[in-house]
Amino acid sequence: IRDTCKDIREKTLVEILISTGCRLSEIALVDIDNIDINNRCINVLGKGNKERVVYFSTRAKLYLQQYLNSRKEDEKAPYIRLKGRAIQKIIKQIGVRAKLSFNLHPHLFRHTFATNCLNMGMDIVTIQRLLGHSNLQTTQIYAKMSQETIKNEYMKFIK
Repeated sequence: IRDTCKDIREKTLVEILISTGCRLSEIALVDIDNIDINNRCINVLGKGNKERVVYFSTRAKLYLQQYLNSRKEDEKAPYIRLKGRAIQKIIKQIGVRAKLSFNLHPHLFRHTFATNCLNMGMDIVTIQRLLGHSNLQTTQIYAKMSQETIKNEYMKFIK
């Protein structure tokens, strides 16, 4: 997916989605003032108007800096916020270019984020907070443990 991004905006969008686990609506509402690029975090407004802080990767930070700098250089750009539907279309086009056998959509990045975090050993309660879920059972729907992770966890305790 990363290799099929055609410009810095697409790269930034993919990296922010995959490293924050944010909902499409949360990303669509982010203002530049909500981003703390040095601390790699964003204040987002989630479901039920609940605010939370999400964090993003170093790669996302580099792309975000590059993207914001490119916008400053282009004085003709009106800087209109991308709406949710536009983000969906961009992500779908990336999936088509990647020749995926399934439709790529922003919510898939949220599931992937949760699964990756769980498989890397992150505590499920931490994942719950990062995703903004009030119910742990909802988080468990998102985060799927790989068979390899299950085996490794087993081997830690049973010899």
